[in-house]
Amino acid sequence: MYTYVNIMKTSKKFCLFLASALLVAAPSFASSITSFTFTPDPSIFTSVLVDSFSASEADISGTVTCAATAACSGEVGSFNLGVDLTSSTPIAAEISGILSGTTTAVGSLELTSPTSKIYAFSLGAGSFDSVILSTSFPAFGAINVKGTLDLALAAGQSIDLPLAIKVGNVSSVPEPSGQVLLIVGLLGLAGIVRYRRSRIV
Repeated sequence: MYTYVNIMKTSKKFCLFLASALLVAAPSFASSITSFTFTPDPSIFTSVLVDSFSASEADISGTVTCAATAACSGEVGSFNLGVDLTSSTPIAAEISGILSGTTTAVGSLELTSPTSKIYAFSLGAGSFDSVILSTSFPAFGAINVKGTLDLALAAGQSIDLPLAIKVGNVSSVPEPSGQVLLIVGLLGLAGIVRYRRSRIV
């Protein structure tokens, strides 16, 4: 009986050690946004825009208006997005909001650094929700992603935004539910061992 109790104690300690090792080994890192600024260009559009960011999303929100008597076309503003790419990371840009009038608006999101590429989009009048880009960047480390937002609006037309740039790497972030299930399972196993031990002694 003494040997059986010792085996049960050893099993319990091993289970707890295994749980600790698994939780420590689980990757808790992910690529993230470290900074974000957006600078409006007042030469073409009248805009009231604010920028904000979290570790996974950068946002430009507010209103852009073509206050001229003729159509407005050109740069709304430029942005500088600081990211720390610890691994290959998906990056997406989504635009949503409301476009006034009845004319379709077109625009583009241009990345000038670290790669140069233009992502064009078209927005119908009324409510809209569109994915501008969906791509992936390799593990560059800490870099600045620079670019511009361009629009073409009819005279008197306005657009209410947000424009969201999302950075995420789901595969390298452990799911909290998985950790909880692991802990609950190991606690249950420890409870069974303790129950059997109390019945023998």
